[in-house]
Amino acid sequence: MDSKTRIVATIGPASEIPEVLQKVVAAGADIIRFNFAWADFETRLVQLANIQKACELAGRPVEIMADLPRSRVQEAEGHTYDKAAAENAALTENDKEILRFSVDKKFEYVALSFVGSEADIHAAREYLDSLHGTQKIIAKIERKVALDKLESIIAAADMVMVARGDLGDEIPLEEIPFAQHDIIVRAAAAGKPAIVATQMMLSMTEHAEPTRAEVSDVTTAVLSGAWGVMLSEESASGKYPAEAVAMMRRIVGDAQRHLAAGEMGKLIIARHHESEWNKEGRWTGTRDVHLTPYGFKKSEEMGQLLHDVRIDHAFASMQVRSIETLASMLMAMEFYHVPTEHSAALNERDYGDYTGKNKWEVEKLIGQEAFDHIRRDWECPVQGGETLKMVYERAVPYFTEKILPLLAAGQNILIVSHGNALRALMLYIEQIPKEDAPKVEMLFGAVVLYTLDAQGHSLGKEVRTAPSEVNA
Repeated sequence: MDSKTRIVATIGPASEIPEVLQKVVAAGADIIRFNFAWADFETRLVQLANIQKACELAGRPVEIMADLPRSRVQEAEGHTYDKAAAENAALTENDKEILRFSVDKKFEYVALSFVGSEADIHAAREYLDSLHGTQKIIAKIERKVALDKLESIIAAADMVMVARGDLGDEIPLEEIPFAQHDIIVRAAAAGKPAIVATQMMLSMTEHAEPTRAEVSDVTTAVLSGAWGVMLSEESASGKYPAEAVAMMRRIVGDAQRHLAAGEMGKLIIARHHESEWNKEGRWTGTRDVHLTPYGFKKSEEMGQLLHDVRIDHAFASMQVRSIETLASMLMAMEFYHVPTEHSAALNERDYGDYTGKNKWEVEKLIGQEAFDHIRRDWECPVQGGETLKMVYERAVPYFTEKILPLLAAGQNILIVSHGNALRALMLYIEQIPKEDAPKVEMLFGAVVLYTLDAQGHSLGKEVRTAPSEVNA
């Protein structure tokens, strides 16, 4: 994805007038949205002709988005959706007619309203394929069930839209900012664009300038990594459609300049603290073992070490000691709504036949030199288990593909994992030769803060350790 933030402007009675439409396009609209809950196809044909003329006069192109109503039901003071119909992934006949129109007129995007699962996306894609359409499918996230199935919806769609209006009818209003942030971040991690929509500058339906809160709202969306921001009533039926687009372009431009001038987000890594098997000196590896009470206490202290750091997104392995450490750290930092992901790519090294055995008894049995090779070397085989090289080959691609894009968007990322998974990441981040792997250590009770370049390599490193760990 490129870094330009698109402006989506909905066309309607206020902006379809040729003279006004030319100003809307010239002011910086990148995508014109057709809300097919309103107007007929004859009206859309006239609007298309006017858009084409406006683009010629403004000397810049725009793309077209068709927004399908699907199970929308109009009411006297607004609209809702037919919940029973929404559970059926099949498109309505009206939706199919809109899709045929979109393919025939070579629109770039189609947006699906009231998406409930990936099945809705598959149904639309199947119908588009039957028409030989290549339109990108935007999943509008405006139902609670869509939040519950967000990962699979993002995977199936080409893009997502944070449709805050209808979403606000399904979840408490105070949760919308966190849902918006989560959607944008998860979409970015999957390499999918996200658009933020609804009431971004609603006051401009009546006034020539937005409120300060609205300016902050648009800026926050851009700084969070939104690919697009959308105007609805502001450009469709408001008094100042061209002025709304121009103002949004100014706000977006300023936010992007701050992003361009800013640094990569901070990467913070931490090792889980003492587990029950750590306490007993046993090789834990992939076995799931809980933290001890001491481990929980020390994990909270690790969180307190980051009292001055904002955490935007957190990652942990699939193993309980890593998950418990992360949860304890975030609680100590009073970050209760941080988007969190767990992946087996960050799991500890599989110690195979050594799993569960006492380390120090094994050392006595095989000797210190062989013992150190097993524990520390880059490619020392363990019967039935993994080498550090194998851990590197799963952990580093996950870091570069899933985590690095979030850092590039300016987000501060916390990773809580295991000794060998973190050693593998440190080898990559610090560009340490593989032959020096035995010298790399990630201590209990420490947090490491990295400043990175665009490739994820270290430009600077800070290690913070609780005083009790230093003196232990």
